[in-house]
Amino acid sequence: MNAFSTVVKFFQDSGMFIYPSILIMALGLAVAIERFIFLRRARAENRRMWDQMLPLLQNGKFDKAQAVAGSGDVAIGKIVNYGLTRMQSPGRREDFDAAMEEAHADQVFGVPLFLFRGEPFWATIACRSSKSGSRRQGYSDE
Repeated sequence: MNAFSTVVKFFQDSGMFIYPSILIMALGLAVAIERFIFLRRARAENRRMWDQMLPLLQNGKFDKAQAVAGSGDVAIGKIVNYGLTRMQSPGRREDFDAAMEEAHADQVFGVPLFLFRGEPFWATIACRSSKSGSRRQGYSDE
């Protein structure tokens, strides 16, 4: 018996209880692929913008760097733009550092937060669906 016929027999023996597991697996795979594509694209865009801004920041051309940072919808641009805007107002170095940390936290944790709101629900569904097929056959993980 080859591997393909073993897999087919497993699906046939599982009956309709395998379909929730397949659905959860497909949803998880779709989310993983989407996150991979999004994060690769965001990394490339951030790197491109940083390569444009770094020489300007090193040479002290903050107004041009702020124009470049504000021109796009890239996370590193928003963080630098926020920091340069706060730097123009008089204040202490600690205020500037706090502003940069706040902008960073807003960009890092603010965007994908909606994905984590339902995380416990999906974890419970995935755990339960994997056990539903094994109980049908009389197997138990306990």
